[in-house]
Amino acid sequence: MLLDYNGHTLEEMQGPGTDERHQRDLHPDDLERARSERRCGLTSGVPFEIEKRMRGKDGRYRWFLFRYNPLLNEHGRVARWFATATDIDDRKRAEDRMRNETVALREEIVRSSMFEEIVGSSESLRKVLAQVSRVAPTDSTVLIQGETGTGKELIARAIHNRSKRVNRAFIRVNCAAIPPSLIASELFGHEKGSFTGALQRRLGRFESADGGTIFLDEVGEVPPETQVALLRVLQEREFERVGGNQTVRVDVRVLSATNKDLRGALADGRSVRIYSTG
Repeated sequence: MLLDYNGHTLEEMQGPGTDERHQRDLHPDDLERARSERRCGLTSGVPFEIEKRMRGKDGRYRWFLFRYNPLLNEHGRVARWFATATDIDDRKRAEDRMRNETVALREEIVRSSMFEEIVGSSESLRKVLAQVSRVAPTDSTVLIQGETGTGKELIARAIHNRSKRVNRAFIRVNCAAIPPSLIASELFGHEKGSFTGALQRRLGRFESADGGTIFLDEVGEVPPETQVALLRVLQEREFERVGGNQTVRVDVRVLSATNKDLRGALADGRSVRIYSTG
């Protein structure tokens, strides 16, 4: 399987220069760690494992679990090593999403007031809840408009809780609280070294919400250049991390809210037309 993945032949991997080829296929961020773990493992003389990302023949990286087992000679010494590789990329992505969801859950615990029930019996509220009941079972993108303090997030939660995604993540992003220069990284993640302070790869909120719902509060604050990337997510369900060139596909329902006049912002050139799906 690994040979088919990286495009090498068995003869290449058994011949001279095998270690060099293997290291060239390693993700640069994993190179030093993998070397150190492999050196320690080989010295120990007992079975060991290493998780590392390998580049495929398409140029993309996936996570593999390498298991090393020693083959002993008649004197009980290591004659050679036997290694197997198992693709664990899906598991690693799930672990990353779980870590991000845990962060989001902690944020929501702090915001405990958001667990309040929607209470009221006015005609206008009944109309809103009727709209929630109609739109919730669909996967439509929704824009919720209203003044600050009118409960837009509660409406978004009601839509999520009545949807088929209710058992998956509900990720909230306050777009107004994120500096414009960082919002693309917050939404889509970034690769190591993509900007000053990017010390490691970080998954964005869209990847954390994969399979569930993302709520973009105060979406009118998103800069126009990031709105273009949002449009791609809405249309194609894919994006690229900041500083990366690998396309990431997600299955996310987008709910958004604003207290701004988006039509006015569009007319003034402060917004691009991405909100018509609401």
